[in-house]
Amino acid sequence: MNVVLSMKSAKQIVDECDMISFDLFDTLIKRDVKREEDVFGIIENVLKTMNRPEANGFKNERIAAMNNIYSKHYNREMKLEDIYAEMYGFVDDSIYEIINIEEHVQTEVCTKNIPVVKFLDWCVENGNKRILIITDTYLPKNVIIQILDKNGLKKYFDDDGIYVSSEEGVTKKSGKLFHKIIEKDRYNVAKWVHFGDAIRSDIIIPGKIGLKTVHVNRNINNCVFSIKSERDDYEAQALECFQNNRILEIDGYYHKFGYECMGPIVWGFSSWLNKQLKEKSSCRFLFLSREGQFLKRIYELLDDGRNSEYFYASRQAITAATFWMHNDIIEILHLLRLPHRFGRSLLYELLGLHVNQKYEAATDDSNTYTSIDDVLRDEDLVRYLSGKLDAIKLYSKNQYDLLCQYLGITKTIQEIVLVDIGWRGSMQKALEEVIHSINSTIVVSGYYVGFSKAGLKAYGMEGRHGYLFNGYIDSDKIDEERLFGFGGLFEILFMADHGSVQKYANTEYGVEPICHTCEYATDYQKIREIQEGAAKFVIDAKSSVVFSDFIKNRPYIMFEKMGKVGCYPSRREIHNLGKIKILDGSERSLVEEIKLFPIKRFLNGLMNSGWKVAFIKKTWQILPGFRLYKIGKNK
Repeated sequence: MNVVLSMKSAKQIVDECDMISFDLFDTLIKRDVKREEDVFGIIENVLKTMNRPEANGFKNERIAAMNNIYSKHYNREMKLEDIYAEMYGFVDDSIYEIINIEEHVQTEVCTKNIPVVKFLDWCVENGNKRILIITDTYLPKNVIIQILDKNGLKKYFDDDGIYVSSEEGVTKKSGKLFHKIIEKDRYNVAKWVHFGDAIRSDIIIPGKIGLKTVHVNRNINNCVFSIKSERDDYEAQALECFQNNRILEIDGYYHKFGYECMGPIVWGFSSWLNKQLKEKSSCRFLFLSREGQFLKRIYELLDDGRNSEYFYASRQAITAATFWMHNDIIEILHLLRLPHRFGRSLLYELLGLHVNQKYEAATDDSNTYTSIDDVLRDEDLVRYLSGKLDAIKLYSKNQYDLLCQYLGITKTIQEIVLVDIGWRGSMQKALEEVIHSINSTIVVSGYYVGFSKAGLKAYGMEGRHGYLFNGYIDSDKIDEERLFGFGGLFEILFMADHGSVQKYANTEYGVEPICHTCEYATDYQKIREIQEGAAKFVIDAKSSVVFSDFIKNRPYIMFEKMGKVGCYPSRREIHNLGKIKILDGSERSLVEEIKLFPIKRFLNGLMNSGWKVAFIKKTWQILPGFRLYKIGKNK
């Protein structure tokens, strides 16, 4: 017996041999599920969609039937028909329909094992050698050929070089299948090397016969962001297998991050959105800028034929169009969404006072504020803004009129669906005010990656829906604090190729949005690579039976890898993602390097950080960033 563990040594042995044989499953071919019996779970789900009575308990019955036959005939491979005869006592046309379904699912769930296929390519390119497949399986030979053909491997094998135990009547694990091949074709075992994953069937038994053998490790982890699932869950395991089987074809750190961490979330959101909107056929469907640009692209990859629009909007532009509906400057100030620290110049800009205004008040930022309540304590500023109320409302009414033209509301519209990354839902509230001022009968609903508890408290649940979280406890969703600890990073991943909307203006082409400079311009290529990786995942998932008939799209599973990176980042992840540049007045990194002392400077840095968990960990090195973040939030 000659067991070889390294491919480098294997190449030396192949050079000495005239014949090479490969096992199939977990050698040349990988399944996109953790265990073989998970395939039977997929079949059960397919039967349920067909309303077949056999669906109830199918998976367990299929496993039991196979085990019963194995216990009776250990060294003789069963056929698929034998298993179904054991299950139902007979095999008629109705049962053959289920057999055909199994053969289809068994084919679709298989994908090539990239490292071994690359080695197979090398074997073909380096010498005129006979190449065989020798596999123990209950599947018929024609299904094995379909699996090879689906994965581009049929070209390497002649039909008479594919040996399947169910057709030959003997198995590898008994040694009889190897002996049968030797007797049939008179192969020289000393010049024959066999590759496989099963220690007994592929290594010990052929080694005793005299073949050289190479063990293929079936449990290699290829994923960059691999995690041990928090729950022993078949859905999480299938997702990990699916990505593990494909990630070697994805180049570069940012592409891989997109494929592994962002891809499942946007696939899950778009699939959920399709299901939620199934009955909404006559609504206008608006993806709100900027995060909506990428969400729209992903949704169209999973397109169900629904027309959608990309709508340029921002909190600043939409909220400004509603100021004129309020008669008090304090009410207007409470509509604003402001950063943790801001000056007068930002306040004036948001209120529209930067347009053709000569202020009597100072416009410098020597006075800074941390909240609207802080602003209201500045009596001189409130007095000045109250004096400018007419100018603010005039600007607002102009923006309202332009926004109404840009919206293009018609009498036939019954419902408008807004799609965005979400959180509090304040932009939906502002748009509702504008839309209902035109036509109060139009229903406005929002579908978000997440809808927060703060949004639930402010606006209620009516017309607001969240995928990852939705303002209340749901066992399949996530705790919103897990995302908010790295909310800035998460939002950056969805960024568009343009800046946020500042206002609307009349141009020679009609009403158009006027956008700020994109604040992520210097590092947009990294964001683009992450998005491309996520899009590639969605394309792969779209054509997979695992995602159509097995994975139930539970948000906590789709979020798991992203949550691990965001809440418990490694130094490498902080280095690669935390250094993404933001243009915010001046260029700075998403995670700045700020020392703990002086403490005021550290706290300011923490408040302004878009990835607070990483900021804490980078400052305090070994301390648990997410735990400290949650303690701080609760206080």
